Amino acid sequence: MDTMRSQGVEVGLATNIVDQMEEEYGAYVDDVVVTNDGTFEDVFSATHTFVRPELAAHYGVSHTGTGLARVELDPMQRGGLLTLGAWLLSHGKRGKDNVVRRGMGIFRDAMCNDVAPPVGVDVAAAQAALVMNPNPTVLQSVTARGSSGVCATCHHLADPVGLTFENYTSDGRWQSIYPDGRPVQSTVDIAGIGMFSDAPMLSLSLTQNARFRSCFLRRFANSFVGYDIGDPAHVTWLAEASASMRSHDDRLTELLVALVRHPAFIERQN
Repeated sequence: MDTMRSQGVEVGLATNIVDQMEEEYGAYVDDVVVTNDGTFEDVFSATHTFVRPELAAHYGVSHTGTGLARVELDPMQRGGLLTLGAWLLSHGKRGKDNVVRRGMGIFRDAMCNDVAPPVGVDVAAAQAALVMNPNPTVLQSVTARGSSGVCATCHHLADPVGLTFENYTSDGRWQSIYPDGRPVQSTVDIAGIGMFSDAPMLSLSLTQNARFRSCFLRRFANSFVGYDIGDPAHVTWLAEASASMRSHDDRLTELLVALVRHPAFIERQN
């Protein structure tokens, strides 16, 4: 989420709201993981958060106090880290939709799929040539990209994931209708994952997806030790840490304990 502040500038979001989204993210993780010894599933599904009045108004939820406070969210609209402003803004884009940036944010960065644009292809021109309608809906654009030989290799998997998050504007607000008056169409069938009508459903399902879990562990360990240890499928240290977390009801504190107790961490070179 290191792009959050630059994306705040891109979409024209007030600096104080960006600051409060960062504060919210930290308070949410602290509450779920540390205070309540939460699980991997909890991080991506809890339907509460911590906001100040300005951010509460941005989300359209009630806040009766003056400072940072816990608020309950509509479970049909939000659930977990991927539906909070910090992640949504970090993967938002000024313009009509956020499908590609959010879809790739999960498919590439959170599922560790190695994706790169095709060499020597004018991506913008290729996309423009796909859709005959001069003013396509977001769903029509997604369908066209997913059926093209040039674009489909990446987009037929990543775009449906991103489409599920179209109920959030670039700056993280809820929307059911686009600014042009068209309805948001976010119900999709994602290959290998399932059929989803909203982001909270997808987010919860991802916690049981082997690739998402494996990538989370890899990213967690990377940020923890400062370098990429590798795929948990091929690294004993990470595989054993993952097994330990599983055996302790998927609690993230157990993952941390397993990582620091392992000889690979204790005996590692500086």
